[in-house]
Amino acid sequence: MKQFQLEYESLSSFQSELKKVEMWTASKVVSDVLFTIYTSKIDKEKIEEVCNTIHNVFPKAHYMGCSTNGNIIRGEFCNTDIGVTCTIFEYPSTQLRILQYTLTENTVDDVTKSLLWQIERNPWVRAVQLLTTIRGMSMTRFCENLRPAAPGVRIFGGGAFSEDMSDNACVFSEEEGYSENGVVFALIGGEDFRVNTTYISGWKPLGKELEVTKAKGSTLYELDGKPAYDVYYKYLHIKNDENFFNNTLEFPFFYHHNGIDILRAPVSSNPDGSLTMTSDIEEKVMYNTYNMGLGM
Repeated sequence: MKQFQLEYESLSSFQSELKKVEMWTASKVVSDVLFTIYTSKIDKEKIEEVCNTIHNVFPKAHYMGCSTNGNIIRGEFCNTDIGVTCTIFEYPSTQLRILQYTLTENTVDDVTKSLLWQIERNPWVRAVQLLTTIRGMSMTRFCENLRPAAPGVRIFGGGAFSEDMSDNACVFSEEEGYSENGVVFALIGGEDFRVNTTYISGWKPLGKELEVTKAKGSTLYELDGKPAYDVYYKYLHIKNDENFFNNTLEFPFFYHHNGIDILRAPVSSNPDGSLTMTSDIEEKVMYNTYNMGLGM
């Protein structure tokens, strides 16, 4: 497997970079090509331009992508709005398929059921990469529904955000195009394909250990018997206002759940001092607060 990382500076320069990749593939044994596109600007026309340009140069290649809060290329922050990773699979036995669905609280069960059916129907699948919009819904049921996936199939990926961390976000692919409420899956595998996944955050816990004393669904009401928001005000002096989400991004909770340590940031604060999270919270689970500057 080979990867190329590209920045979209202009249409002509991007076409030139794609031609270089095309020349490389022409001289090698290639089974499939996947372009993953990350854009910090939610510009539907520009996204379509990038996708069409890729299709024109690589008509048989697959592509998928999402909006982001920033991109990294070659280990550094991307200087342009759009970064593209081109993954080239070289073994003839490697297979790849893209799926895309509308994802809401009402469709989550149908979406996950369909994905599991696709995995069962295609025993060559070894890994599933996903990109999904997540704001405005709890992702707990989505994740729990995927637990019955066939043993050995690794599922990984991330959420789509936006430059200003607003509710706006999108995913897109060759299958269904642009969507502001959707999820895209890349099914990858084959008899010669091997993949390993690991949980990693790179952060270290700081602050007092707290107990979840009241929670329901994705709403975290109390920590140590006090409104959950109080932690952010007491230690960080963050106000309970419209800027709460942006001000707390660098200070997520360290959530210990099912034997795994997870970084989890609140989506918003509420007038009663509760916090809305992206996934459900269980009572009696311990938290630690974090500081981004000391975590990486």
